[in-house]
Amino acid sequence: MRLFPARFLAFGLIARLSALLLAGGLLLAATGAQAQVVPTRYYGAQFLADAATEPPQDSVAWRSVLLPSRRGAYSPDIHLPSWYRIAFNVPPDSTGDWAMHIRELTPAAEIWLNGRNIAYLATPRSPETALRAYFVSFKSDWLHPGTNELYLRIPPAADARSALSTVLIGPLAPVLEESDSRHFWEATLRHVVVAGATLLGCMLILFWWLRRKEPLYALFGLVALGWALLTVGYFMVEAPIPQPWFGLLTSMADYWSEVAMLLFVLHFSGCYTKRAGMLAIGYGVFSTAATLVGVVTTDDWWWNWYSQPWEYSVYITTTISLALLIRHAWRERTFENLVMAGAITLLAVCYVVDQVQGDMGNLEWVSVTPAAYGVVLIVFGIVLARRFASALSTVEALNAGLEQRIAAREAELAANFRALADAQRRESVLNERNRIMRDMHDGIGAQLMISMQSLERGNVCTDDAIGVLRDCVEELRITIDSLDIEDNDLGALLGTVRYRLANKLTLAGIDIEWEVGDIPPLRALDDDGALHAMRFVQEALNNVLKHSGANRIHVLADWNETTRRAVVEISDNGHGFDVAAKRGQRGHRGLDNLRHRAERLGAHLSIDSGPTGTRVRLEIPQRVVARA
Repeated sequence: MRLFPARFLAFGLIARLSALLLAGGLLLAATGAQAQVVPTRYYGAQFLADAATEPPQDSVAWRSVLLPSRRGAYSPDIHLPSWYRIAFNVPPDSTGDWAMHIRELTPAAEIWLNGRNIAYLATPRSPETALRAYFVSFKSDWLHPGTNELYLRIPPAADARSALSTVLIGPLAPVLEESDSRHFWEATLRHVVVAGATLLGCMLILFWWLRRKEPLYALFGLVALGWALLTVGYFMVEAPIPQPWFGLLTSMADYWSEVAMLLFVLHFSGCYTKRAGMLAIGYGVFSTAATLVGVVTTDDWWWNWYSQPWEYSVYITTTISLALLIRHAWRERTFENLVMAGAITLLAVCYVVDQVQGDMGNLEWVSVTPAAYGVVLIVFGIVLARRFASALSTVEALNAGLEQRIAAREAELAANFRALADAQRRESVLNERNRIMRDMHDGIGAQLMISMQSLERGNVCTDDAIGVLRDCVEELRITIDSLDIEDNDLGALLGTVRYRLANKLTLAGIDIEWEVGDIPPLRALDDDGALHAMRFVQEALNNVLKHSGANRIHVLADWNETTRRAVVEISDNGHGFDVAAKRGQRGHRGLDNLRHRAERLGAHLSIDSGPTGTRVRLEIPQRVVARA
């Protein structure tokens, strides 16, 4: 005999337990359902037109009517109040409060329960009490087991019209749930749509303000604001501004929101032309003007001619927008385009259905157009937000690419700058080397060569040779000292010259006075400019020592803020000379050397000489680079 595996036995046991639990749950649910009282919706009532102020007693005049019930100017006894009587049954075991909910009521009603006046439903309703005013609770002590009678007294309306929808009666909790559901669809949802449309419209207009080249944001922002104003009319019974101006405002919002939607679709689908835009705007202007004339005029012919056919013109603009958007979605089959076309189609269908239900006078119908507005706002808002985010991503990508290119260019420029700096450094070293070699060759080298030839010929005595060698050593020291001048400091340069020549001038019996002020760095002392400046001062002092016969020298160095030049003056008390006569003569190359040094410094030289002494003045500019 073959035995079943243990797992099969376990599965069978679990299945039996599950079946038992399910059966027990169904039994408990059935028992609870039998115990629960379900609210009853009454589609019929007893009707009586009577002027009584309290519920009429039994009368043969009561007749049965179907709910919803309407009475118009054509109804008999329209000037009398309308009484409706509904009999409902309360089970003996029922506990707790009951309630009643009426979906629609015009214009007002007094509520009587078992001969007790319990409520008065007045109109017009304020937005805060919309729909909830049609909810009335019944206290448990107002009811009794068995049949209870509910009376509604509707007074005659000023326009000779009254209406009553179906009536829901039952325990408090389920009736309140139905009332809250109705309140959500007719009030709360519309509040949300108005708030969302207003916020979205303002945000889109702000986006357009930041990106003027994108008209889609401004156009749909106007659409959203127009729909917000239209949706307010669905639940705001008391207008915030007097009529007929609030009606004019909502009519303009209707027309211009359709114009803005048409322009939006034209731009979005790429079909916009200047002519099409002018036609759309012209339609909005004509509709506004015609509506305004219809409001301010008292001629019925104008209103009858304009209002009846023209109010349906929005169907034409909506159809055009829908057709263009569907065509665009068909040509470019993207998910966003298809969803947008579906949302607009849903709005158009809901709008038509609401109009049909309104024309049929269906009191039970809840307008679905505001909900469709919300769907379109969500879909189009997401699409535009994605479009804006895509534009920002594109800009960020471009910025990132630009930053990379800039970084690469900066790296390339930095490499070029480093190469250029290296080249300039090598060139500076080479120029310095050439300068030293040239100075050694032309200055010290030439003097040593001449002295060597003179010694070989026996034309120079020992003292003269020593003097030549001393001059060469002094020239070599000046050349070396010029290499140590840093930061283009003229004061440091003069200090070096003073150190080198002070003993020589003292031994010659000449008193020298130095006066050096605060001088900023001079670019003229770059490269070999320092050597030219030192040799200029050296040459000027040697000229005083050799030719002037002076016993006192004054050296002044200062900064002239007016001319932005450094001034170096060397004056003595010697016998002086004729500057014009000495210029260019043989044996007087000292003045030519001074002029040559001044030219190499890019400076201005002036020499004044007379019987009382000589003054040599050198003006060195701050930003002139020394000449090569």
